[in-house]
Amino acid sequence: TTNVSITGLHIIGNNNPFTAVGWNGSAIVGGTGAFLMSISYIHTNGNQIENVYGLSFLNAGEGYAWDAIGNTFIYVGQGLNINGSHSIQQDNHFWFGGGIEASGDHNSITHNDFHLAGLQNVISLGGNLTPVLSCLGIEASYNIMEVPPGLNGISAADCVQGADISHNQIEITTIYGFGIILKSEGISAVAHNSVSSNRVTGAPTACFYTDTSSDNYFDHNRCVGTAFYGAIFGGTGPEYSDHNVYIGANSDILNEEPNVTSMFDTLGGTGAY
Repeated sequence: TTNVSITGLHIIGNNNPFTAVGWNGSAIVGGTGAFLMSISYIHTNGNQIENVYGLSFLNAGEGYAWDAIGNTFIYVGQGLNINGSHSIQQDNHFWFGGGIEASGDHNSITHNDFHLAGLQNVISLGGNLTPVLSCLGIEASYNIMEVPPGLNGISAADCVQGADISHNQIEITTIYGFGIILKSEGISAVAHNSVSSNRVTGAPTACFYTDTSSDNYFDHNRCVGTAFYGAIFGGTGPEYSDHNVYIGANSDILNEEPNVTSMFDTLGGTGAY
């Protein structure tokens, strides 16, 4: 199946009052197919989906070019999960329920807004369990998110390499959680990513956190509010931090990895490094 446009649907499920459940793979629009018969060029625009247990749109990774643009999701339990490469997720509105998961390459996730929506993270990038896979060229930019209590803003997991994570506004509504995480579980590398011009506010455990990652570049980010740590560097190194503003109640930068270079950073909290 290719070249399908789905526009203007208003679908109301029966998950009302809303109850968050475990993983539910059902979807309003879902597509899977064999490699040679992949489902591609699917365009969804201007739809509104409310009160469902599972997903709004699901592409498990077969096929590519699944675009979700200008949709509204209200109490959608699992949110939006598009893993096909070369896909666009733009100008969508999320109210409660799940956020975005995407593990393809060259995907663009921009100009979405989230009001207390997300699962473990509001936006989850990568996480592909295929060894030594590279999810190249992902863009996650200009998103606005009000992060639910205890969750994280943006997570870049296994296989995310060469991503542009920039110009996002992330509000952590309660203590705990992280603004932006770069973390590999050891299956595929998380490396060579650019994290720039993001603003993290509220009271996270840390605005920025690395773990088992390397060669990432943080520049011109602002960590303001009452974070416990401005940044925690816990990867394998090296990492680069340039012209960032870190404000941490305990330490502005907690460095637990080798070869971290900090240049022209403003340590505006305790001043501890």
